[in-house]
Amino acid sequence: MEHIDQAITKANVKLSRVTIFRRGRKLSLRGQLPKKPGEGRGNRQQTIALGVFATPEGVKVALARAQRLESDLNFERFKWSDWEKGGTTGGRSAKEWAKEFGAEKAASIKETSYQANYDEPYPRGGW
Repeated sequence: MEHIDQAITKANVKLSRVTIFRRGRKLSLRGQLPKKPGEGRGNRQQTIALGVFATPEGVKVALARAQRLESDLNFERFKWSDWEKGGTTGGRSAKEWAKEFGAEKAASIKETSYQANYDEPYPRGGW
């Protein structure tokens, strides 16, 4: 992991308002960000989990996201809904995602396989 830490340090040199750091095997961003809705006004130190593994490729992804975050902050267009988990779902619920995924799978595999692997494990209307 030492070479990953060196890559993170190298990437952080390119950033001014946020930093990339490793939490266990995954990468996150940290910086002075606006408070979340309902927490009041102003900024405070906040962390955004990226869900990206601490690998050389992961550091590249983290750097790109950190640069986007800095851009959002610099141009005052930062919104928590863009950065929180589920913020990119397009407003769809997990049930809607599962239904869409099931429809795609049903069209590409045998009906018996679909029933055994997708239909039966998920409760009907239990979401």
